[in-house]
Order: sequence, then C-alpha cells, then structure tokens
Amino acid sequence: MSEAADELANRRLEHPPSGRDTTGGPVDRVTGFYASLEPNLPKWVSDMYQSGDLAVGEEGLHIPDASCKIFPDDSHAIVITSGYLDLFQAVAGDLCAGVTHLSDGTILEPQLSPVDMVLRIASLLRQFRDKFLIDGHALDTYSLELSPNLQRLAHNLAMAAGLFAFAHELGHVGAKAKTVNNPGTSEEQDADIFAFTLLLAAAPRLNLGMSYAGALFSLRLHACLERAGFRFSDPSRSLQERVAWLKGGIRTKLSSGLIERNDFAWIEVVLDRFLAPVEKLLPALDQAQNPQNIL
Repeated sequence: MSEAADELANRRLEHPPSGRDTTGGPVDRVTGFYASLEPNLPKWVSDMYQSGDLAVGEEGLHIPDASCKIFPDDSHAIVITSGYLDLFQAVAGDLCAGVTHLSDGTILEPQLSPVDMVLRIASLLRQFRDKFLIDGHALDTYSLELSPNLQRLAHNLAMAAGLFAFAHELGHVGAKAKTVNNPGTSEEQDADIFAFTLLLAAAPRLNLGMSYAGALFSLRLHACLERAGFRFSDPSRSLQERVAWLKGGIRTKLSSGLIERNDFAWIEVVLDRFLAPVEKLLPALDQAQNPQNIL
C-alpha cells in the first residue's frame, strides 16, 4: 500500500465521511467524482490510480477543504472534506430557493427574496465557520422545502461544484507528478486549465452547462469562504483572474452546441448576482458583531 493510500485510510477511519446514498448508506462522494470522470481521464491518471500511487477520498471533517498532497514515496492523495461537500449542498439549496425562473423560461415562485437569500447565505457561512451548524443548516435558519425539481437542481449544482474541485486537484497532481504545465502560467492556472479541459472532454456524457455552473459556483463559494476567514490547504490566485479565465473559456464553446446561450446567461445571473454580494457582505457582518473592529 502506498503512503498516500495508508494515510487516507487512517484519516477516513478517524473521520468517517458524512456522505449518504439514496438508501441512507455511507458513500464516498470523492471516489464517485473519480468514477464520473474516469472514461475521459488521461492514461497517466488511471495508471496512478490503479497502482495505488493516487489515492482519492472524502474525509469526514467539518472544515471545508480540498487538497492534493505528495508523499515521500511519490504517491499522491486528493482529499475533499465532508464539510466542503455538505456546504455546497446547503448553499445550493438556498440559491435555488431564490430562483425566479429557469433557463428554459419557466417562471417560479421564489421562497426567498434576493436580499433575504444573500443575508441567509452570509449567516450560514459565518455560523459554519464557528461550527454552529446542524444537518447543514445554521441555527438561525430553517430547512427550506424545495419542490422536487429544485431539490434536483440544488443537488446537481452541489455535485457539479464538487466535481470541479476534484478535477482541479487532479490538475495539481499533474503539475507535481507529470509536469503538466503551460508556458507562462502558474500551477493554479494549470490546475484550472486541466479541470476545464477534462470537463470539456466529458461534455458528451456530462451536461456542460451544469459543469460550468458547478465550476463558477465552486470559485464563487471559495472566495466567500476566504472572506469568512477560512484558509485552504492549497492557496489560490485571485478570484477575478480565475473567474475571468473560466468565463472566457466557456464563451468559446457557445457556438459548439455543447452549452446553450440561455443556460450560460442564467448561470451567470444566478451565481454572480447572489454570491458576489455575499462575499462583500461577510466582513461587514463580522464588524457589526464586533464593533471595536470598526474603530
């Protein structure tokens, strides 16, 4: 057994993943991400995984994090915490509760106003940071009853965000183990490029519109978490650069038919309109709670 696989097994034993399948049984969502991408993975990734030199898994820690670690025996481990994946689900549910229409033009009756949604998500992130959370909901929020269609949309958005986070970490493996890089780019840029290229390759199987929504959601929430005081194991470059690159890349595919223009516009309206204000609001909420910080 590689050092990566051994450490991951021990970490999962100490902190069992919180993921559950439709029957309530335990499930590792990160190995599920690997399985989703497996048909389109480069051969070197499959070889590393099958030999045990690449270990992937979900660790049942509350803190949101996604990381890639290299070990002395040159094995690698990609670990995403249950807290991160659970938070994707909680925030996705709140986002969907404020949606007024879908990309196909369907009109919906929102459960939250835009202002209430932004305040609710900001409060959720602060209380998640302070570990005041029960079943994915902050103590001062209630579990929203979404329609089956919106429940499915929230679930798909959360899983797509986790899938992008996983693909990004695979890009770090490539940068560290296989020197997968592009001239004039940083390792973070290379990881984003790898993830985007992998999702494009999987587009005939996986809906590219949802993959793009998950990627943008992941980046936006990452920035919000940093503003809320979280520090990730792998530091990243600025949100503005990453979002601009992602949007530029997806725009080149609008004429390909892999993503509809209505889906593209809807995704940006929902995620930019609601999560960008959350990021700006978080420091103000902390200052309001601690007035001395303003002085």
